[in-house]
Amino acid sequence: MKKLLTLLLILLISLSFFGQSLITTAEVSLRAIPESNAKVICKIPKGTIIEPIEGIIPYKNWIAIEYKAKIGWVYQVYVKQKSGKIQSKLKSNHKY
Repeated sequence: MKKLLTLLLILLISLSFFGQSLITTAEVSLRAIPESNAKVICKIPKGTIIEPIEGIIPYKNWIAIEYKAKIGWVYQVYVKQKSGKIQSKLKSNHKY
């Protein structure tokens, strides 16, 4: 029962990323498959805005994304949802 509840919680958190812009919180590896020892396709710098690929369900703590025309997986721990507050602060600093 505990495993089922944990799985449901992970699924709900993961599904909340769909349709949301994400931002990397550290340099993160884009991997070929959702495993920590998988081949690294490239590195994504900290602070990069990324978006999950719709239609691909996250696998455990991994999210499928496309970055610079490459498709792969990033570990969910290294990304967070991009808040509107960050975006509005950036806009307010611009002088038009």
